Amino acid sequence: MKKPSKSSLKKKLWKLVSEYVRRRDANRDGFAECCTCGVMKPWKEMQAGHFIQGRRNSVIYELTNINVQCVACNMFRYGEVLKYLDFMLEKYGEAEVKRLRALNETSVVYTIQDYQNLISEFQTKLLTLK
Repeated sequence: MKKPSKSSLKKKLWKLVSEYVRRRDANRDGFAECCTCGVMKPWKEMQAGHFIQGRRNSVIYELTNINVQCVACNMFRYGEVLKYLDFMLEKYGEAEVKRLRALNETSVVYTIQDYQNLISEFQTKLLTLK
């Protein structure tokens, strides 16, 4: 049997993480509020946006670093960085923002097993929200 590639596992994991964040942040009616502009839309129409971009992988799956954003803020307004900072400080506090920034200074290389473990973890997390 062919072993899954890292890229296919990473894609599968991100799909789960994104759904988890959007469902986590949605209200009982299935609507989620953009953390940077406040627009309310069904969670399926929203995106999971990063406060700190995960180029080094160390913050890419940190759940406090990922919150619901509308497509306009996340994509077309490049994440609305300053508004996102205000949101982060209000919701999580300065200590968490500093922790994420420090964590971002490190690099992480995920193995196939790491991805498989995270996929399993987020599948379980999703079950608790449905």
